[in-house]
Amino acid sequence: MLILALNVIPLGDAANQTLHNTLFEDFSFLRLDYLVHFFAFLFFMVPILLGAMLDKPVFKEKAPLKYALLIIPSAIVFEALQFFVPFRKFNPIDMIYNLAGALLGCLIVFIFLKFSRSAQK
Repeated sequence: MLILALNVIPLGDAANQTLHNTLFEDFSFLRLDYLVHFFAFLFFMVPILLGAMLDKPVFKEKAPLKYALLIIPSAIVFEALQFFVPFRKFNPIDMIYNLAGALLGCLIVFIFLKFSRSAQK
């Protein structure tokens, strides 16, 4: 819900200018706002991993698939919503970073659950 709220709240020019700064002069693809998009969707994996570690799984079976079916459309829809929100702009690069974070999270969940299950056997 927090990600959704942050996605549709107009930030204002000062916040937008700060987030559009790059971390390194030669790497314009590493803007702060892109990294925020990436890490926001990457960290969606934390409840899945914590649930597995605490033996309280979020999904009883096929967790990586269910997680992917939840997070990948969310990464697309959250950015697409900005078409309809005043004072916000859709940015396809934001969507790419959303998807990159979501896909890396899916990969981490898959690997973690695969190895944690094989270690239990």
